[in-house]
Amino acid sequence: MQTRVPTRKEFEEMAARGRLHKDDSFIPSDSDLDDAQSPLELGRLYGFSEDDIARFYAFHWRKHAIAYSEYVRDFEHAKVPPSKPQPTSRTRGQ
Repeated sequence: MQTRVPTRKEFEEMAARGRLHKDDSFIPSDSDLDDAQSPLELGRLYGFSEDDIARFYAFHWRKHAIAYSEYVRDFEHAKVPPSKPQPTSRTRGQ
């Protein structure tokens, strides 16, 4: 579990590993969704990995400096903990 804000280099490495699509079999409760304040919290609620969330920020903002500063701001204010790591399709028999 990640307990500190990653450095910009770590963020860029996370974004490079992350994916934007995943299995959407889990749906959070409406009350959890209402409480989410950022893309980071929404990603965590839907079970995305921290790498996937970093990838979203890098893709959405395109400029790594802006993406990183938005990610750090949201990370520091997040009330939703990171999701538990789950095996990805890359580790399930590939």
